[in-house]
Amino acid sequence: MLVGAEVSVEGLGGGSGSTSYAKAIGRGGVLVGDNTLLYGAAGYGIDTGTPDETDVLAGGGLEYALTNGVSLRAQYLHAFPATGADPKDEVTLGAQFHF
Repeated sequence: MLVGAEVSVEGLGGGSGSTSYAKAIGRGGVLVGDNTLLYGAAGYGIDTGTPDETDVLAGGGLEYALTNGVSLRAQYLHAFPATGADPKDEVTLGAQFHF
């Protein structure tokens, strides 16, 4: 079983301006194989651009352990607007190094 949390801040900049997005996510999941973890994720996000927006986040992912020290992750999150009207979808791929 997995129970965990993540806090992140991301920044975007470009020709039309810049913004940052902060999110706090909780995760819970189960092993579906010797090296494979399936999990659900939910949390809260804040877009600090103009106008300020807040979102309720929901999604899930899959994590696969290559070795005891390295795993790969794919995650999808959908942001349901709490304030503002800009829904967001996020797909992330990552590698974790466990110490």
